[in-house]
Amino acid sequence: MTKKESKHSQQKKILLARRQSLMEKLVHNKETADDMSDLTRGDDLDQAVATRDREMNYMLTNRERLELKAIEAALERIENGTYGKCEECGEEIEQKRLEILPFARYCRDCQTEIENRSGRKENPAELKKWRY
Repeated sequence: MTKKESKHSQQKKILLARRQSLMEKLVHNKETADDMSDLTRGDDLDQAVATRDREMNYMLTNRERLELKAIEAALERIENGTYGKCEECGEEIEQKRLEILPFARYCRDCQTEIENRSGRKENPAELKKWRY
C-alpha cells in the first residue's frame, strides 16, 4: 500500500464512521418526529413549542442529509481514485483541508472562487464544523 493509499484509507475510515453516526442520528430524528405528532393536542403554547421543535428537527435533518450526500460522494471518489483532487482545477486538495473537511470537493482557492462567483456558500454541509 502506498503512502497516498494509506492516507485515503484513513480518510475512508473517518468518512465511514461519520456516515454511520449520521445514519443513526437520522433514524433517531425520524423517531422523534413521529413522537412529536402526538404533541399537536394541548394549548396554544404547547402547539407553538411543538411546531418550533418540528421545524428545528427538520432543519437539522436536512443538514444531516446534505452532509450524508457529501460523504457518499467522497467515498465514491475514494473508490474511483479521484479523492483528494479538486473537481475545478484538478490539483491536489491540501491534506490539512481534507483532515478538517474530509468530503471537500475543491481546493481552498477554487472553493473561494466558487463562493465569490455565486455570492453564497456552495453547500451548507461543508460549512458545518466537523465534529465527532
